[in-house]
Amino acid sequence: MPDAPQEGAPYVVVTPWYPTTQRPHHGVFVREWTRAIGRPALVLHLDAVDPDEFDGPDEPTAPTEEDRPEGRLVRIPVPVAPSTSRALTAQAFAAALRGYLAAHRGLVTAASVVHAHVAMPAGYAAAVTVPPGARFVLTEHASYLPTILAREDARALYAVAAARASAVLMVGEAEARLLRTSVPAVADRVVAVGNPLDDTRFTPRPRPHGPLTAWVTVGNLVPGKGQEHVLSALAASPGSTLLVVGDGPARADLEEQARTLGVADRVELCGAVAPDQVPALLRERDVAVQLSDRETFGLAPLEALLAGLPVVATACGGPQTTLADAVARGVAALVPVRPSPAHVVAAITSLASDDTRGPGLDDGVDSDEGTDEADRADEAARAELVTRYGAAAFGARIRRVLDGDPLDAPDPGRPGVLTVALGPAASAALAARHDALLRAGGTVLHLTAGPAAALASDARLEAGALLETAWGAAAPPAPADPLGARWADRAASALPGKVGRAASAAGRRLRSRATSGAVAGERGLVESRCAGVLAGAETLAARLAPALADVTVVVPVADPADDPATRTASDALAAALVSALGARLGQPAELVRH
Repeated sequence: MPDAPQEGAPYVVVTPWYPTTQRPHHGVFVREWTRAIGRPALVLHLDAVDPDEFDGPDEPTAPTEEDRPEGRLVRIPVPVAPSTSRALTAQAFAAALRGYLAAHRGLVTAASVVHAHVAMPAGYAAAVTVPPGARFVLTEHASYLPTILAREDARALYAVAAARASAVLMVGEAEARLLRTSVPAVADRVVAVGNPLDDTRFTPRPRPHGPLTAWVTVGNLVPGKGQEHVLSALAASPGSTLLVVGDGPARADLEEQARTLGVADRVELCGAVAPDQVPALLRERDVAVQLSDRETFGLAPLEALLAGLPVVATACGGPQTTLADAVARGVAALVPVRPSPAHVVAAITSLASDDTRGPGLDDGVDSDEGTDEADRADEAARAELVTRYGAAAFGARIRRVLDGDPLDAPDPGRPGVLTVALGPAASAALAARHDALLRAGGTVLHLTAGPAAALASDARLEAGALLETAWGAAAPPAPADPLGARWADRAASALPGKVGRAASAAGRRLRSRATSGAVAGERGLVESRCAGVLAGAETLAARLAPALADVTVVVPVADPADDPATRTASDALAAALVSALGARLGQPAELVRH
């Protein structure tokens, strides 16, 4: 028989992950979100357990409760086999949550604010279970989001959860763009906000002077975290040492790699440590090296910056946004995913302070002056991190969303900014700049080359498309494939005798025509793009004239191109586009190159 009705909880968190004694790092970011928000919470942890590991009366199906600093924690075991699909797991979670709330009537009411973490499975479970009147906010952390959205059954349930939410908060901009394009019906409520940083734990060390030889890398020792690339780079830097903080199944392989590379005596693997021990370990080192294959956010590089260390990280998603300001200030450097040792060593060298230049490298800058400038850059980069992700500021922004207010309210006194991106990669590259402008109360009008890029843009922007179709969709017919012709030529040359000689000659003629056609086709493609975008700019500028009247800054960005001719044409197009739109402003526009 259900319990008597209980007093409704004003703030309810529903999550599939939360730290336990056995798994202290499991869902630690959900706990940090809850603490940063700073409201007494009822945390409902829907905990998936393998039914094969339990038998008889000891099967853990009964919920347990405990008091935590952030509120009341209820763990609700959900028997789910490890091989169960995300969609079926979400439905099992919904049944378990529905059963718990039925037995505790009145615990979640229409007056509650329900904050679900991870749409599949917990977000869906909450969306179909909580009372219709309750405000519902969804936060996505899952690095496996592309896999979910690629499956029709899981994507359909995801759409249900997102449609129920008044806001969908994403940890990374790349994931936000993916969700906006995969579930267009909810694109207007999807915003990337990052994760909170407990900045109070960190006291920055003075900027390291001299070569950066004491390296540190922090993270679970699992495939994809990139510690093997750090070891390879260490082998290419004979005077350096490495501290590896973390543990996991890849530890034995890393130890073997260190021995094989001959660097075992310069590597210390200290294992996993408590979060409050990390700052002291970072302060003992010169530079943090984080070479993950993929990060939706990337906490370790940001904590290293707060501790006063320069950072080398891979351009693997989150760091491209979170480290953008630090990179611009020379405090961090990005390298390609799975970088060569030379890439990593060069990046570390580039971050060393000016007094590492040595004799004969005097460039007229006093070393003390250069050090002061570097220290100011460090302080500014840390201040920007605290403003964006520090627990106090972050919690205040999320509380506004939970209360039904905009994440960032525009300031009428600030000038508007018009950004122009000629392709999806360029739009993505502007994400950090857009976020900074919007957090400062600015208004942003963002023009893209096609509707897909406009749809993917930050929901806080006023976004429009210069073309009715995607960039290049109206391109001239593709010429013969030169790569295919090259292989046909090679295959023909392998044939025996006269047949082979005749076929080879024909293959060379085909390859020559294909290559010429490719060059002409690319030139025509650029010309058609320029004409189409400029015509679209005039039409769009006329329609958006009232909004453009308040815009004083123009930021054009062209997608990088391998072909110099295409790149030159893109630059010319950006300048012409700015001129066409700037004429509508009634005054000269300030042109800023990204």
